[in-house]
Order: sequence, then structure tokens, then C-alpha cells
Amino acid sequence: MLATFLILAILILRLGGLALPWGQGKYTVYVELPQAPGITVGTPVRDRGIRIGEVTDVAFTDDAKVLVTVQINGDVQLPRNELCRVKGTLLGDAILDFVPGSGPPSKEFLKDGDQIEGVVFSNPLEIL
Repeated sequence: MLATFLILAILILRLGGLALPWGQGKYTVYVELPQAPGITVGTPVRDRGIRIGEVTDVAFTDDAKVLVTVQINGDVQLPRNELCRVKGTLLGDAILDFVPGSGPPSKEFLKDGDQIEGVVFSNPLEIL
């Protein structure tokens, strides 16, 4: 019975998004965008197609832009010169995807609390 309660507590912590003391945890990166089409809390964040985190908040900034708060898995290191781009799906949802930037990968990595600029790719289906 004790083992059942222990497993239940671990599941509640993990599914609740809390970091376990022995786990990798998460870190937060802020992405500033000109607009945020289809981005909501829970939108997946990927690094070259592999899911590495999710969006936890979307808010307006003072200069008419959008600030997207992203939580990244602690075991993922993103080079500082990677580009965050927003792509739309056929269903109208969005995906934030980190892709290699220009030049060789930076030896510096994004840290908790860093803010970067992102780009939005236009969806060709919006014409229809």
C-alpha cells in the first residue's frame, strides 16, 4: 500500500509539471514575437522536430509584440544562436521549432530566464 501511494505521488508531481529532486527539471526561456498565431498554453516546443518542452504563457508586451513563455526540459541545451520559428499546422495550431542559426553552433547555451527573438512563418493556407 505504501508503494502505491509513493507511485501516485510521483505521478501527480510529474503530470503537474513539477520537477522531482532527482529529475532533470525544466528551465524557462522567453520568446518575443511580432504575433502569435495559434499559440496557446500547451503548444509544443521542438528542437529540429523533437519535442523538448511546451508553452506556459502568452502575453502582450508594451511595444505591441507578444511574449511567449516556454519551459524547456532540463536535459536539453539550446545554443544561443538557434532560431525559434513559429509554424502553423493544417488544423490552425502552431508549433515553436528551434532550428540551427547561421554560422557554427554557439558554445554558449540559453539559460533560465533568457529572452530571444523569434520569427513567424506565414501559413500558405491563409490565402484560401
